[in-house]
Amino acid sequence: MIEKDRESERYDKSELTVPILVDGIGTRISAASSLIGGKRKLAEMTDVSESQLHRIIAGDSKAKIDTIVAIAKATDVNIEWLATGEGPMLPGDELAAPAGFDIDLMGQIMAIFMDAAYTQKTAIPAKDIGEMAARAYVDILADFPDPENRQKALRQLATIANNITRLYG
Repeated sequence: MIEKDRESERYDKSELTVPILVDGIGTRISAASSLIGGKRKLAEMTDVSESQLHRIIAGDSKAKIDTIVAIAKATDVNIEWLATGEGPMLPGDELAAPAGFDIDLMGQIMAIFMDAAYTQKTAIPAKDIGEMAARAYVDILADFPDPENRQKALRQLATIANNITRLYG
């Protein structure tokens, strides 16, 4: 049996990507970017190109571990939440959701509406965003009880949210 050369087993840790189990990382990165003024600002703060950031958010590229760490630091979000969707988004935000409430889904929905408003440069009252998000949450849960099937609905919601925010403009 040929013994492997230990040097060939070394790797650059910055090249490691987060495993596939991080569905929704693009939505979480969008939500995190809204905390600091948007994706352009996030790209500047993390030295990640805007185009690469958009590819990660769209799911066309996997996020490297060092990129996720940089985004978490720049936006002050919990790295566990950013990478996996588990735990609170912000440190110290330990508010427990009611039983059966999918807080990650609601976070994704809120991020979609907030991102649409930011993209359209439209001020939408928080009450209206909350009401639209609550209605979308109920509809998505009713129409897509299996969490595996909700990503398509969330992509469609992004288009709808962009159209709705134009009405506020």
